[in-house]
Amino acid sequence: MSASQEIRVSPLRRAAIFVDFDNVYTGLRKLDEEAAEQFATDPGRWTEHLARASGGEVGRRFLIRNCYLNPSVYSKYRAQWTRAGYRVIDCPSLTQQGKSGTDINLVLDAVDLLSGASPIEEFILASADADFTSLIQRFRAADKMTTVVVAGAVASAYRLVADTVVSSDEFLSSLAFNGSARSELEGMPTDQLTEKASVTTDHPSGDMASSAADRSATNEPSERPPIERQVSRVTGVPAISKDQFRQIFLSLEGQLKLNTHTNQNALAKQVRDDTAATDHPVSRAAVAFVIQGLIYSSFKFTPTVTALVLATASAKNSEALCRGARMEFTETERTEVMNWVSGGFLPSTDTTTAQALE
Repeated sequence: MSASQEIRVSPLRRAAIFVDFDNVYTGLRKLDEEAAEQFATDPGRWTEHLARASGGEVGRRFLIRNCYLNPSVYSKYRAQWTRAGYRVIDCPSLTQQGKSGTDINLVLDAVDLLSGASPIEEFILASADADFTSLIQRFRAADKMTTVVVAGAVASAYRLVADTVVSSDEFLSSLAFNGSARSELEGMPTDQLTEKASVTTDHPSGDMASSAADRSATNEPSERPPIERQVSRVTGVPAISKDQFRQIFLSLEGQLKLNTHTNQNALAKQVRDDTAATDHPVSRAAVAFVIQGLIYSSFKFTPTVTALVLATASAKNSEALCRGARMEFTETERTEVMNWVSGGFLPSTDTTTAQALE
């Protein structure tokens, strides 16, 4: 065979994936119970989604697939993961409080793999547990690529230390790629895809194709005022305008009045679609951030909730993220931030309004 006739094979990045089953499953159930069951019963689907090449990125070849699971609670899912090519490591509860040994077992396996003569180029960790921040730092120190897959709220330090973060919104989208819906999406041109690849990365490109519509609905961080850029970079609050935040709350109020959404994923998509018909379109990733923040702050979604109440509760959640990241503001800066993330519904620093309105 001549050189011109040689078959060129696209390179695959050699990867290892470590799944903290309890953490991911619990996080998904708070967002979408159907998606949580999809994750638990068909792990091969979203693993394949991670493996596929897209957007100019090379694909992945998983040399190591490990799943850490508490058998006393989740043993019924063990066989599905074994069939998907995962090595399932049982991590039963070791304390009266029900704390399992997942963390220590996962870390020991990962460090052993890292310290050996391993060809692994990328380490993928599926967990929103910020305790793994030091482990990600160890991977990076060894010049390995790092990806974190999360379901739910995630600490800013944990998110920022990884090369790539697959957000809850993108994770939910990957779990929805099945049957005819999946075929339809794969057949669409890139500029017609409506699912935003909400990936945080050190580089402009992510692991999935982004839609032109969502890109146009997201302001570049450089276009935002300095205090807004700072908050976005540290906490992950979407780098969108005050008017876009306001539109999220108005559209969310309208959708909740319809009371037709069974899960967070469907609600986020419809709110995103509603904003697309306004002067202030918003990406699905930004909508999902707001909704997930409300969910994790135990906000009660009802058909009678108003945009003002939604904005106030969401602003309080953003304020808590800033406080958790140890961000310090002057009173003027705090007023500016609260007015921004509330979409102008809060003209002052008073966030106690929500308690009176709920």
